[in-house]
Amino acid sequence: MRSYKSMVTVLREREPGATPEVTSVELFFDLVYVFAVTQLSLYLREHLTARGALETLVLFLAVWWAWNYTAWATNWIDPEHSAVRLLMVTLMLISLVMSAAIPRAFGLRAIYFAAAYVGLQLLRSAFMAAAFRGGRMGRNYAQLLSWSAIAGCFWIAGALVHGDARLLLWVAAVALDYAAPCTGLPCRASGEHRRATGRSPAVTLPSATGSCC
Repeated sequence: MRSYKSMVTVLREREPGATPEVTSVELFFDLVYVFAVTQLSLYLREHLTARGALETLVLFLAVWWAWNYTAWATNWIDPEHSAVRLLMVTLMLISLVMSAAIPRAFGLRAIYFAAAYVGLQLLRSAFMAAAFRGGRMGRNYAQLLSWSAIAGCFWIAGALVHGDARLLLWVAAVALDYAAPCTGLPCRASGEHRRATGRSPAVTLPSATGSCC
């Protein structure tokens, strides 16, 4: 129980078997990613080549990963809490910058896209690591934070070069981001969560083998 004292106040309460209610701030966050999808469609329409399709795929995988990790995080924490609400608004603004940069992500706005994406990944993981500090989930998020920082170096480096070099570095960055959950994250958070709060978590954490707690 001591391990979870630091994050109980921001934890989303949920009865066992219940589905958490979607809040307005989460819906607004999702709308930002609807805008991102339209930007991706615009990019592909303007680059109807094999290379353009590959570039769109790289951008899509980044956008999907940013949304996916945030949606996973909000299953654990309460979006109605003031600190979480501030986090979500900040992530929303960063996501808007990232989305607006998509049409020229492989051009003049590469650094805006890369910096926004990396900042989003680092901020969210750092918040979750701090919220869960002292527990196994805190260590998991700290590990994800480390991987995001490593991948972030490739994202930023790619934004500073041009042509094939940028594409190759961003492909490597995407590969690192997607490899992070496969590094053996422990799968014991749900049991600790129940002992600390008497409630079941909103989601379970996938293990390295793909199974869940």
